[in-house]
Amino acid sequence: MYCKEIKIPYHIQQYEAYLKRILPAYSARNEIESRFKKSMAGFRDEQSIKYFLDYLPEKEFLLFHNLRLPDQIHFFRLTG
Repeated sequence: MYCKEIKIPYHIQQYEAYLKRILPAYSARNEIESRFKKSMAGFRDEQSIKYFLDYLPEKEFLLFHNLRLPDQIHFFRLTG
């Protein structure tokens, strides 16, 4: 069962809105496009994992997408 569904992350929405408003000649546009493309690739990977997770029994598993958990020193992220 999905406890936290896959949604387009806020930072991807920000990149997309910024790219719609920024002029093509602006010097930072290439950097922003690069970040947007990398973020979208990661998001598409999460969506593709969903296909395989749908085969798991709903009553035995809880699925949380985009979950960031602390360990003793750092944080780590679980995707999928």
